[in-house]
Amino acid sequence: MKRVFLFLLLLFLILRVCLILHSSHVYSAEELKQVSLAIDVLRGKLSIPFWCYLDSPHSGGSIFVSLILIPFFIILGKSYFTIKIVALVFSAVISIFVFLLLKDHYKDNEILFPLTVFFIFSTPHYLQKNIFITGNTIELLFILFLFVWLINKIVINKTRVRFSYLLLGLVAGFGLWVQYIFAIFIIGFILFWFFNQRFSIMKTKIWQFLIGFILGFSPWIIYNLIYGFPSIYADVRIPRGLFIVSSNFYYRFKDIFLDFLPRSFHFLSVFNIEARIFAYFLYSLFIFSLLVVIFKKSKSDRARKLDYLIVTLFISGVIIYSLFPLPVGSETSIWGSLHHDSEFYILFFQPLMFLIIILAYVRINIKVFNIVLYLVLALFMLQFSLMLDFPVKKKYLHNFRDHYAYSNIYESGFNFAADFKIWHNVFVKLKDKKYLNNYIKGSAHCWKERISKIEDSKLPPELKKELSSMSKSDKDIFYYYFYNFLNVDDI
Repeated sequence: MKRVFLFLLLLFLILRVCLILHSSHVYSAEELKQVSLAIDVLRGKLSIPFWCYLDSPHSGGSIFVSLILIPFFIILGKSYFTIKIVALVFSAVISIFVFLLLKDHYKDNEILFPLTVFFIFSTPHYLQKNIFITGNTIELLFILFLFVWLINKIVINKTRVRFSYLLLGLVAGFGLWVQYIFAIFIIGFILFWFFNQRFSIMKTKIWQFLIGFILGFSPWIIYNLIYGFPSIYADVRIPRGLFIVSSNFYYRFKDIFLDFLPRSFHFLSVFNIEARIFAYFLYSLFIFSLLVVIFKKSKSDRARKLDYLIVTLFISGVIIYSLFPLPVGSETSIWGSLHHDSEFYILFFQPLMFLIIILAYVRINIKVFNIVLYLVLALFMLQFSLMLDFPVKKKYLHNFRDHYAYSNIYESGFNFAADFKIWHNVFVKLKDKKYLNNYIKGSAHCWKERISKIEDSKLPPELKKELSSMSKSDKDIFYYYFYNFLNVDDI
């Protein structure tokens, strides 16, 4: 069985390397913003203050990824191909976590076939994002499945390790710092924990979890104490109602559950068969599997608890996304497309759906289900072939130029522009005009829609106050970029 698993892992790697070398669908400039901190650490000098390498005030994923890239750059060299290899490592470890998770409750021969179908081949969208590393894609799923695997070991299987709940809280806090949407999984876990463990606030493990959470979330705390809590109010979307509960829960829930999720598979049309037909075929299998997992209990108590955990995480995501506006980057594209910059923040739904289908499969292992999974496998293989381009896309794998590596300096200006005091404090520290210009371009980009139609007499009081504290040269640069809106070169 070990040989079979190693063969499947090798197949997993071969398929994804083929996409790296032969598909234009798996490249995005978003990935290139993650490398600037890694390059500066390797050359021994930071170009900007450490926390300015964040490509978002509410997400630590870019710094996390950049630090992970450092040893890979040392070993494999600084290239786009190395970035892809790091993403490949993350996705391989996720598949191993899923295998170990299922192996704790089911026999190898029960899980290997569906595992092959959904985590080695898979949907076009999941395959595409398997080899993306943007601070909010495959590395976030890595933290999610590390979290789920630890819950399985510590809470479900009751593996006794000292400070185990401290470790669980550490992963939860770190995941929330990497991306706010990790709150969905924390809420889902707390609900699962409450209804299955009947915990008391006085129990040591609760305090361990809370202490671990604070430690894992400490980068967010430190950053915000230094810069005045930009993670809370410096995001330009918050004034537009990022945290306002939707009054149209029913319609949003219906849209998400019946359109948004099946569309997110990103199946491609082929042989005059529309993409939505493929999508709803797979989604119908998922709905059937969800009902099976909910209403047909597993034989063992521990396997039943794993069912509850996975279903709770999925339903928590659907409900929370129905209550609040979706994060930017969650938008579903048109049917039959595979856009590389869409739906970063809904990727987690797919592996949870795959797991639910697998849990239903091992529960009612009947001939019809096997036939359906073979059809799904054939569909995935067909979709994989449609993602390939020939010849090899060598141009994507060359060493990136400086404006690739430092493109997130542009983004940092975007982030801090929403709070003028923070913007000015960082702005004056940038002595190198090359980075200064990129930084201001980011600020200008952020405020372009807001300021372009505002006359000078109607500028916000905060902006007027900051302008009055600037030197004439700084003010001239500020006005120049704000009112001319220089474009940054496309990457």
